[in-house]
Amino acid sequence: MRHFLTSSCALAVLVTAAPAAYAQSAPQSARTAGSLDEIIVTARKRDESLKDVPISITAVSSETLERNNMARLDQVGTITPNVQLQAVSVNPNNIAPYIRGIGNRAQEPSQDSPVAISIDGVYLTDINGSMVDLFDVQQVEVLRGPQGTLQGRNSPGGAINIRTKRPTGEFGARAEVSYERFNLMRVKGAVEGPLVQDVLAAKASAFYTKGGGYVKNTFTGEGMGDLDTWGGRLGLMYTPNDNFTAYLTGDYTKDNSEQANIRLTPNATAQGPRQPVPVLCSVFGVCTPLGKHENSSNFTEPNEGKTGGLALNMDWDLGNVTLSSVSGYRHVNQINRTDVDASSISLLEATDRRFKLNQYSQELRLASNGNGPLSYVVGTYLLKYKWNLFQELTLNSVLFGAPPPFAGVPGIASQRRQNTSSYAIFAQSSYDLTSKGSGSAGGRYTRDKKPQISVPAPVTTGVFGDITGKFKKFTFDVGTEYHLTDDAMAYIKFSRGYRSGGINGDAPAVSGMNVYDPETLDSIEGGLKSEWMDGRLTSNLAVFHYDFKNIQIIAVDSAPGPIQRVVNGENLKMWGAELENTFKPIDALTLTANIGLLDSKYGHDIKNLGFGPTDLHDIRKEYAPKVTGYLAADYRLPLNNDQGSLTFGGNVTYRSSMATSPVDNPIAAQSKYALVDALVTYRSEDERLSLSVYGQNLTDKYYITTGEATGGLLGFQVVGRPRTWGVRASMQY
Repeated sequence: MRHFLTSSCALAVLVTAAPAAYAQSAPQSARTAGSLDEIIVTARKRDESLKDVPISITAVSSETLERNNMARLDQVGTITPNVQLQAVSVNPNNIAPYIRGIGNRAQEPSQDSPVAISIDGVYLTDINGSMVDLFDVQQVEVLRGPQGTLQGRNSPGGAINIRTKRPTGEFGARAEVSYERFNLMRVKGAVEGPLVQDVLAAKASAFYTKGGGYVKNTFTGEGMGDLDTWGGRLGLMYTPNDNFTAYLTGDYTKDNSEQANIRLTPNATAQGPRQPVPVLCSVFGVCTPLGKHENSSNFTEPNEGKTGGLALNMDWDLGNVTLSSVSGYRHVNQINRTDVDASSISLLEATDRRFKLNQYSQELRLASNGNGPLSYVVGTYLLKYKWNLFQELTLNSVLFGAPPPFAGVPGIASQRRQNTSSYAIFAQSSYDLTSKGSGSAGGRYTRDKKPQISVPAPVTTGVFGDITGKFKKFTFDVGTEYHLTDDAMAYIKFSRGYRSGGINGDAPAVSGMNVYDPETLDSIEGGLKSEWMDGRLTSNLAVFHYDFKNIQIIAVDSAPGPIQRVVNGENLKMWGAELENTFKPIDALTLTANIGLLDSKYGHDIKNLGFGPTDLHDIRKEYAPKVTGYLAADYRLPLNNDQGSLTFGGNVTYRSSMATSPVDNPIAAQSKYALVDALVTYRSEDERLSLSVYGQNLTDKYYITTGEATGGLLGFQVVGRPRTWGVRASMQY
């Protein structure tokens, strides 16, 4: 706590000193030559400059994605303070987002994520199929803190908004190919042009990814974890006049990737009360961890997945107001297979997990236009979605008291489905109290209905159970902002976030199912958005305090297979800060420095997380490192005789120690680490051709992204990518 307070004071001194140093800078009513590019975001459902939005936001542009060689959504977290994004341990097609330590890594569809992910304004109801390919994406906006008023349901932790590149109405094409260590190849392309000049434009893009598995299977002698995905996106922009636009996008992804890169990590002696000797060691004699990048899976069937959807954004300028409509459809069809024990012994295998989801959503908004003192957004939201999950496990017969030989017992299955309805009305307004200051307020009323039908194991009994959860909540925010100068804005905001309650669908029988309570979060945040030195320096600071009630926590039981359970913790308090700086001292050099600070602590509350009663006060919040940092430098060197340019770039990503499991046992502990990347890019004079050579994790740092004791049955970890190098070429017209 003392380290956190000291660091926070240092941040405050650094930022408050900036106005004194650059008080004579010219106003930024217009961008000047050599200044940093202005960043436009849509956090408040309208296009606004980042420096004018009183929210802690990191906007990752398409240029930043390319510069950092980011191909999938999980990589965005590496440069974003107080954000952790990683693939779900047993299904790399699903992302587990954590913002300021708030998130959910479970892929159980009955358990909502507290971080809202959307694509072109369409909210994704489930993390299954959420690992989005970032090719042809215009920007990824990461909004920290409760965003329930405008971003919608289940966003107390924050929101991630993905905006695709819209057709420009001009002919153009782009192609990109890259090759990396571990035989990872990516091929991407896009083409666009007018279908009806100045009225209808189209854009099509496609990608293909193959390889990249960096874990060796000692049982088969082959690699594990290869990606095998392809997909595409089609966008249509309709602009019949100056007052109306319609943007329709359709996307599809096919994923036949191999199973997750799980590393077997058993222990021969107990590692404290929350990590006993696993059954894999005590009964089957497998007590020695494998090598750093090894597993020994005897079950290696690949996964199968299809994900796609439609988004239609329409805007009518009616003069004093703009009427907007966002219609969405998403479909997910996954078959996931995992050798959970990651060994040559058939202890626990998820042999057949079939998940299907269909969702429909409609949002209508009315937003004010003009420059009057009052601005507002009001709207309604309707969401319908249904999912069906069939899950079959194969458990070793010894777990049922059978003598050797150790035969597998297939058919331990469960099936459940849910048809959810969610309705909301919302409003957000801001009023100019003075020429420099304004006040804002917003609210949202949400109703969720979650009936669930479950078939307990074994499926052949045909016995159905029915349980329903109904939840409703009014959430709100109030705040004020003040423009200290044309280039500096301070704000303070109170907001209440909400995550819907739900039904514990992962229970082994209907009798074990329970309805768990909604969680609420009260947040106070203050910040400063600023530009200095004629737009060459931007500095954004946010400081916050969280007070959670009834926070939802994932526990893992063994019955006898691992069963996820949701419990409500009474209280969690968090404090933190983010400081993001970008500096362009000369035209050729750009420097970036981001830091996030976070301190979290559960209240005294006795809960069983799978290993007996535990005082939550004694464990760490998962994926909540006290310090996250990112430093980067880019220098562009023009070549003689108009031969183009070379750009030299390097960056360091830092994470302090953290727990990677809600249980906080030794297998889930990751010590502090830093990753070093570098990039050299040649660009032709007209910038149509670029060639890059890059390296990632150049120091070959070994680290884990997930650790799990899995209900006392076994122990496994998912390890980070080792040293990697690659080349990339792109052309555009």
